[in-house]
Amino acid sequence: MTFWTAGDFETYRENYGVMLDVLYQNPVISNILNNVARPSQLDGYAKVMIDALKDNVPLLMQNFVSLIESEFVFVATHREPFIFLRERSRIAARATGDYVNELMKPVVVKYFRDLVDGCYILKLRNSLNVEEMLALNNRILDIAFSDAFVKDIPLQVKFIVSEIFKQASRYGFGKFNYMLTGNMLILRCLCPMISVPEYYGVCSPSKGAPSQMARKSLVLQGKLLNNIANFSQGIDFELDEQLIQYKNHIKDTSEKFKVWVDKIINEDFSSFSVQSNARYNENFELNVKETPNEQQILNAKQEIALIQENEQQLKQKFENSRLNQLKLSEKIEDSSMYTGEEQQESEIDNEQVEQKLDQVVNEEQQSPCNVSEHTKSQLQKENTKDINEEYETSPSLSVAQIQPQEELIKQNLKSLNINPKNYQLRYLACIHRALTNHKQQIYDVIQAMFSQATQFTSTFEQEAHENKFARLIQQYARLQIVTSTSLVNTLNQLLTILQTPPPVALEVDYIPYDPKIALPKYFKITKQNSLGRNQKRIIKFTTISLINVDGDLNNVNGEKKKFGKPPVAKNELFGDNILAIKIDKLQPIIDLSTELNGERSKRAYICENMVIRDQILGEIFDLCYWKGPKLEFKGYCKDLQVTLKLTKDSIIKLQDDKIVADYHYCRLKVEKVGIILHLIFTTDGESIDDEIIMNEGQHELFLQEYHKLNKTYQTQDEPDLDKL
Repeated sequence: MTFWTAGDFETYRENYGVMLDVLYQNPVISNILNNVARPSQLDGYAKVMIDALKDNVPLLMQNFVSLIESEFVFVATHREPFIFLRERSRIAARATGDYVNELMKPVVVKYFRDLVDGCYILKLRNSLNVEEMLALNNRILDIAFSDAFVKDIPLQVKFIVSEIFKQASRYGFGKFNYMLTGNMLILRCLCPMISVPEYYGVCSPSKGAPSQMARKSLVLQGKLLNNIANFSQGIDFELDEQLIQYKNHIKDTSEKFKVWVDKIINEDFSSFSVQSNARYNENFELNVKETPNEQQILNAKQEIALIQENEQQLKQKFENSRLNQLKLSEKIEDSSMYTGEEQQESEIDNEQVEQKLDQVVNEEQQSPCNVSEHTKSQLQKENTKDINEEYETSPSLSVAQIQPQEELIKQNLKSLNINPKNYQLRYLACIHRALTNHKQQIYDVIQAMFSQATQFTSTFEQEAHENKFARLIQQYARLQIVTSTSLVNTLNQLLTILQTPPPVALEVDYIPYDPKIALPKYFKITKQNSLGRNQKRIIKFTTISLINVDGDLNNVNGEKKKFGKPPVAKNELFGDNILAIKIDKLQPIIDLSTELNGERSKRAYICENMVIRDQILGEIFDLCYWKGPKLEFKGYCKDLQVTLKLTKDSIIKLQDDKIVADYHYCRLKVEKVGIILHLIFTTDGESIDDEIIMNEGQHELFLQEYHKLNKTYQTQDEPDLDKL
């Protein structure tokens, strides 16, 4: 079994803050990860980056520059400029695209809302009428190409566009620089915002989704904009039957597009003070004065190998201390259930064990080598008499007992002080696992950039992946990075303190297939208590807790009351109530050790299958990892006191401990009128209006948290324009 304690999650919080600092202070690592890791392995990377650096714009721009460079390395590997920023799940496309859309949305709303709202009355005949569509496209272009619109484009967006334009020439794709710029300004921004205005909030809130007929006209306008950008390089693209009628208009307007881009990139960006990490020159030659000889390459390899060997020795030393401490933690956890004389004897034994462990740790600190085998063996015999040997212990360690050497490494690496608790553990674990799994490939790329060597030591299961990586190495070998050994040393130190990543549990899919009948997410499990008795149970996760539900769910979800009593919320667990988590790799079971109201107990959740087990495990991990206020909103509804709890997909209303309603965000609208909150829920074509009276301070905090969750919930899946 695998075992985690509360101290492990404290360690994750400490270490992942260091990890984010190292990544963002060394943008070249993100550059390499963008090309060597699959997009699915870096889920949430872009979201974390944008949020973590939102107040440090120069550093965020430096990371964007590195990611854009990574895209050009990717393009050069395939010799295909048309794939630039097309794979939207890659870090570079997701990070820069989402950031540009976020900054451009207010500008597009300001200039295009009236025009888009007017398109909602268009009929099918409009999308077939070439003259009307040309007139509409000219109106769009007049607005976009105007000096007022260009002036209102945020400086950060202009900088990103400018970097794409300049790097296209720098990396040998100068004849496509206007078209590649259009991939950001048009394909990732204006085109989707005009084609799907309800998703991006461009249309008036009351408009909703356009009719199918109006949608065709809007999508056509997006396609026209995209092709105007593509034709700006004088390349005669093949147009489909619908667009062939607009070919002359597209060609005539493409020159205006180039003038527009020139105006956008003609800005002073000195405030960002951005220096790129690696460069090609315009002739696509090595950006070095001379090619290093074989001896220089050999020296570089030996230096990197020496750093790796030293860090491996330090890592092994940490592992030995961690293993001893975790065995001790497990013994203490098992002894926590004892009572009376057994408990007293256990406490005495634990004090003796801790004293001996401290003695060994002190010897480690004073000696440059590991503890002698005799000492470790003797300590292990005395410490592990009652330990269940089948448990696999986590390699993490509580912050209070981290070795001084490791603490010193953290102090040296940490500089930005990014708070990692603001982000889901799942996202951070994905980044951690990607760094661990692709470590050797990252080393190979760094070595290639340092010595222009194209040999690599990474192993691949499939020949296709090896061939792709070989082409990638050849492109990275054309770049130069001066601080190669320093970067390798930093990365090795980071991986030393990170140790083994937590399992990347599956993210729960809270998005319903049909929003009109959306129901909140509950999990059906079998609960096994400390006496070994099995009971059918239902559990529900709020944003900060786990609720055990006892009763019939047909009496909630805002529906009319059916037979039976309302379900009851029992034994709510917060992250700090969970002392330990154990799982079996082969069984869909989660064992929890908890402390609630001063009483310690153990429970097991038996899940339907491993998929459900992993989803629940991921939610529990997030609860244990997150440290924040226990938000609970109390008010009055029809003179009865109620409590509102926010979840990832709904608002739960409780009266005493009874769940009287659970409103899914898809079918809910929240309005504030004076001191009254109106929860307007739609069911069976009718609206239910719950009036909740809260004090003013609770109102504002509730609405802030609600809009944050509701916005996240509604923007999970970006529309696929090709299917519209």
